[in-house]
Amino acid sequence: MRIALSIATIAGIALASAGCKQQPKPDDQPAAPAGSAQIGHAKIHGHGNIDPDNPDTGSDTTAAAGTPGDAAENDGVAGKPPYRDDSGHVHGPGGPVDMGQETPCDLSRNHCMRQPAWFAAAEIERGRQFRATPAFLFEKAWYDWRGQPVDKGGKLYSTRAAGNNDTIAAGTKIIFFEADTDDSKFADSEFDSLTSSRWEAGVVESQSGSNVRVSSWGDIPKDTVRLIVDKQSY
Repeated sequence: MRIALSIATIAGIALASAGCKQQPKPDDQPAAPAGSAQIGHAKIHGHGNIDPDNPDTGSDTTAAAGTPGDAAENDGVAGKPPYRDDSGHVHGPGGPVDMGQETPCDLSRNHCMRQPAWFAAAEIERGRQFRATPAFLFEKAWYDWRGQPVDKGGKLYSTRAAGNNDTIAAGTKIIFFEADTDDSKFADSEFDSLTSSRWEAGVVESQSGSNVRVSSWGDIPKDTVRLIVDKQSY
């Protein structure tokens, strides 16, 4: 009997030791892959808050460069804010530009402009014609949609498409897509519209039906017109 108790005691001790055995630690989390460091941030400016007399002021919103964020909403477009890629090339807001042939960039498509649809041009005066260049703001500087800096010393105009019900009075300064007889009335891709040299600036002399007459130019279709809603110096 004494031997049996000893064996039982030994067995109990062995079981207790097994229950208290230290469990192995879970594997450590794998290290982040090379090149996965946090993306840098780019400053984006909400155009509606820019002081026309001092374009370097205004509300700054920070968002990851090349990724969607609140700054894109401030710029009035869906998707990516402007950013600089690894090679240093600057890209406009809203993500990749569609370069394929598609339906015309007419009034129903906002002329394929990305809001708030800024254009760089000189001071618009009656009796003179001026080239207008689609542009966007990035890091307190203005760029065209090919990623090239816009020459300083001019004006920036934020625009909207003229609707069918808009009455355009004489003396109104406008941006318009000139309808060359050898070309289509509108650009046929987003890339063409954003980079076209056919955007012009002028002063309206009169409106007649579906056309407006522009000083030093002549009659142009109203549906090619963009009305200026904001202006600032650069």
